Amino acid sequence: MKHLSAFELGFVVSELQHLVGARLDQIYQPGDRELLLQFHVPSKGRAILKVRVPYAIYLCSGKEPASGEVSHFCDFLRKRLKNSVLAAISQLGFERVVQLDFGSKTGRFSLFFELFSKGNVILVKDGVTLAAVEYQSWSTRAIRQGKPYSLPPAAADPASFDVKLLSQLLKSTNKSDVVRFLAIELSFGGLYAEELCLLSKIGREAAPSSLAAAEVSVLLQSVKELLASKPSPSLIYDGSSIVDAVPVALRFYSQKRSEPSSAFSLALERLYSVTAAAPSAFDAAISGLQFIIARQEDAIKSAKQLVVDCTRRGELIYEHYQEVKGILDAVNSARKSGGWVAVRQVMKSNKRIKSLDEKKGVVVVEL
Repeated sequence: MKHLSAFELGFVVSELQHLVGARLDQIYQPGDRELLLQFHVPSKGRAILKVRVPYAIYLCSGKEPASGEVSHFCDFLRKRLKNSVLAAISQLGFERVVQLDFGSKTGRFSLFFELFSKGNVILVKDGVTLAAVEYQSWSTRAIRQGKPYSLPPAAADPASFDVKLLSQLLKSTNKSDVVRFLAIELSFGGLYAEELCLLSKIGREAAPSSLAAAEVSVLLQSVKELLASKPSPSLIYDGSSIVDAVPVALRFYSQKRSEPSSAFSLALERLYSVTAAAPSAFDAAISGLQFIIARQEDAIKSAKQLVVDCTRRGELIYEHYQEVKGILDAVNSARKSGGWVAVRQVMKSNKRIKSLDEKKGVVVVEL
């Protein structure tokens, strides 16, 4: 299934600006990571915003039949956002994050849609996380109820680049070729990285650090040209099958048949209607890798905490070495002479000893 790039997300958010001032009539959750927000737009009527994390956000023509049960998360959103007014909708920098701000009688709420990694939906009030589809932790931030909401470290925004900055990034990257540098480090995604290589006439496999000053200038001009592209949404066909939806005309698809669309959201809706039931061959692998990464991040976090805990225990033992040694000597002597009955007498006379486990032969000492 197509993942919207940061570049494409900007066009979607631009199309959604007419929702500002609309009332949120209802919220539905047809799937674990899907939301439908039904708005009433003054003088226009109903509009439905569909969110499929981590893939996309777009306007759709109708809602799926609702299931009999309402999830706890959906119910939580309804109680706080229903009948509120959409005050603003924005993309955060050149990130795959969309923020919806709502005003209501009970205050101002922000709903964040994170369309990267596994994706997430987070409700925030006064900077604090109220609820999320999934509570997550990384080395740089955590999504936890009652904790401040923070974004991941911001990626560089290509719109602010100059030749000097782009040159520095090309020299310092660890990516092996230009197309990967553009796709990953500059967050353009694979399709638009390929397009930039075509626009600049730079070989996709060229080493980033090998680009001459003139090539860097041409690449920067291509980046600016792509970012300034006027909307020209269309569906892309391979034979009779829809294979993609794009917001601008692309050289990359010059040999493919295209069908103009009046809006990028409409093109996305048609694309997902024929591809959602048949995920990409890479989707399963991506999901598997994301699961492995999440498990590894949790394991690393646990290991780091274990190191901290064990280090502190060692420090305490060292600081109280003579006292600990005296307790152990007393316990061992009592056990040899009178068994665990004698050890319990030692325990009564020493407040440091908190508990005994006779079966395991363990004495717990609090320092």
